[in-house]
Amino acid sequence: METALQPLELIDVTPTQSEISSSQKENHIKKPFMAGSLSHARRLLTEVHSEVLVESLETKCRTSKDRRIEEGENALGFIGYLDDDTFMTTESYDVCLLVTASWIESVDQVFDANANNYAMALTRPPGHHATRT
Repeated sequence: METALQPLELIDVTPTQSEISSSQKENHIKKPFMAGSLSHARRLLTEVHSEVLVESLETKCRTSKDRRIEEGENALGFIGYLDDDTFMTTESYDVCLLVTASWIESVDQVFDANANNYAMALTRPPGHHATRT
């Protein structure tokens, strides 16, 4: 006997403002993370990685982005390497927070008694290149 698959619900955590206000597709929810979710993700990051590492990545990304904007350049740009094979852009820190928050939300969905109890975060594993310090 085959079990019918439940419809997949896609939650887009990085929609643009115009996408949020546009009509929603039945199984496609456009729901950006709120500040509290991102703060929680940052707190968890500092439990795995040092506060110094997290803060230095945030500072480097934000100051580089601000400098590029002041110089009239595109805000998104290459800013250096974290290690031999991991390059960083001005968005690397924000992407790190979004990915971490996505994994947290996925785990929460699985354990939520009112949810479907399955989830998948379509991201690279958070911190797969990072070290404690």
